Amino acid sequence: MVDESSKTRLRQEIDRLKDENEVLKERLKQQESGLRQRTTGVNPVVDRLKSNQQQQNGLVLFGIALTEQLVLVAFVIALLFGFSFGYFLFSCNN
Repeated sequence: MVDESSKTRLRQEIDRLKDENEVLKERLKQQESGLRQRTTGVNPVVDRLKSNQQQQNGLVLFGIALTEQLVLVAFVIALLFGFSFGYFLFSCNN
């Protein structure tokens, strides 16, 4: 059975670990806030590098911005139209 002195030692150790955990959490919050400040445009060198990077524009055809979804829908419609037209030509031949 555990005596009172070991219980108090365990409680003290638990309290010490809780305090240490709180200190570490506070340090982590400070580091995260420092990182957030650095990435939000405080650093002029990073801002210059970001402005020098090219913006990647999507594909534009006849003034319409083609997204991946729009291209897939157009492809399916073209397939349906092509097969129906081919079937029509095949049936006219017979």
